[in-house]
Amino acid sequence: MKKKEPGTVLDITKKNRRKNWRTLVQFVVLGILIAILIKAVFNWKQYEEIALTDGQRDKGFIAVSYFGVARTGTDELMDKKQIEEQLRLLKEHGYSTISQQDIIDYYLNGKELPEKALFLAFEDGRNDSELFVQPYLEKNNFKATMLTYANKMGNSESKFIQPKELKKMSKTGYWETGTNGYRLAYINIQDKNGNYFPLKDQKEFVDRKDAIYYTHYLMDFIRDSNEIPLENKEQMESRISTDYELMKTTYLDKLGYIPGVYMIMHANSLYNGMNSLVQNANDQHINNMFAMHFNREGKLLNTASDTLMNLTRVQPKPYWQTNHLLMKLQFDTGNQVRFVTGNKNEASNWNTLEGATEFKAETVALTSPPGGEGLVELNNGESFSDTKLSLILSGHKKGNQFIYLRSNQEKNKFIRISLKEQVIIVEQKEVGEELERLLAYSLPEGHDGKTKVELKLQGNSLDLYINGVELLNNEPISPTIREGSLMLGAEAVAPNYKEARVDPNRDLIYDGVFEQITAQQINAEGKPGQIQYTNVLNGWQKVMHSVQKAVDKTIDWAMKVF
Repeated sequence: MKKKEPGTVLDITKKNRRKNWRTLVQFVVLGILIAILIKAVFNWKQYEEIALTDGQRDKGFIAVSYFGVARTGTDELMDKKQIEEQLRLLKEHGYSTISQQDIIDYYLNGKELPEKALFLAFEDGRNDSELFVQPYLEKNNFKATMLTYANKMGNSESKFIQPKELKKMSKTGYWETGTNGYRLAYINIQDKNGNYFPLKDQKEFVDRKDAIYYTHYLMDFIRDSNEIPLENKEQMESRISTDYELMKTTYLDKLGYIPGVYMIMHANSLYNGMNSLVQNANDQHINNMFAMHFNREGKLLNTASDTLMNLTRVQPKPYWQTNHLLMKLQFDTGNQVRFVTGNKNEASNWNTLEGATEFKAETVALTSPPGGEGLVELNNGESFSDTKLSLILSGHKKGNQFIYLRSNQEKNKFIRISLKEQVIIVEQKEVGEELERLLAYSLPEGHDGKTKVELKLQGNSLDLYINGVELLNNEPISPTIREGSLMLGAEAVAPNYKEARVDPNRDLIYDGVFEQITAQQINAEGKPGQIQYTNVLNGWQKVMHSVQKAVDKTIDWAMKVF
């Protein structure tokens, strides 16, 4: 057959077809971006003030503050779908937002607040936060405070909201202004490799997760690697005073006023045993400049016994599951909540024994109770014996995720595979006997993503692969542990001393995330038999799930480029 020469009608037709598809995709993406921008520019809706009703009891108020919002989320920014769901659930649980003035009047004038009052805030002053959050404020009739850094006012960094936009946002009634300070900078940094850095700004200090210790620019003397101050009292006071004066001057110049609320970086340091000279240097400026100060983080609830200058809020993390915030809400307020279940068909396969479980596409997300272990059991799994199991552990690395095999609900017998802070641990427990460790394997340096577990449990032996690496081959298992349930567990890790210095109010709720689970029986010949359970998508569902992920990536790319 004669080869087709380049430049033929067929070639030109294919090129035109590809060009048309590219043009169509670009047109759709551009249309979406234009719609978003129009929505951001023209805010016609106005916030409606809520009316208080009689018979309300003083329960104080909760405060929730987010670092920022992105379309599909990042390591630091919330997915806009997470924000939408969390605000919707707060509304469904009866919460209504209050203003900064409401809080001032509550503490100074004894003003009543709604029975379920919420102070909502977004930190760092990011454009994308306002862009994606505005529709949800309108939908729920919520008011929020946008906090900024003063040194971002009037600079060329387009991702930060500028004074003109802040003024426009305030006119809608949905937004008030606040501040995180003049700038984001860190001192006294010690990393895990033994390096020490007296000072780094936000752009220089991008590897915070590798730091053993650091604090904010305003929270201490600048010290050397032996923790000896590199500045005297007068130098420290001058350095701190300069930051507050620059903040004051900038806001008066750019906005015409100083925001009423301050959320200091770092939370939980001031009034919590820090150096008294540094504390006094901050305290004087804070009391002179601001009407209220959210100094603490980690607790939701503020009551009449708190003070305007030492309020507390919770900062939900992007890796929190929805039930994490609800679990925190229930624990801090004492009010019962309705946990989300997700896919009810998937949920019918499981029995949650402790904590709360949400079932999503190819995912079982298990949230532990505070300081305890979350536990979910596969239904009709009491007679699990010989099993081939595969799944992916994708919960945050600072926590414990468990797989129980041949277990009972009392957990006095089981085979357990754990991922504990990047260490794979295999253990067995016989009735009346001590826990026996069979393996401890540290994941390779730098691994903090998903961990694939594949195992084969047959008779009295166990095979185990982690991320494709064989760790156990025919490992002997006690013959007394013959059958039982398949269960999944999740538990927070208590902080050690150094971690407690960085985060003294560390959260003790943890989300175990288990993806693409398939459990399959092994028959008498040792071959895979009937599938006992799987949540892995297939067919048309898998195609649609993949297409949605591809579309999300394309739109995210377009938003960055344009």
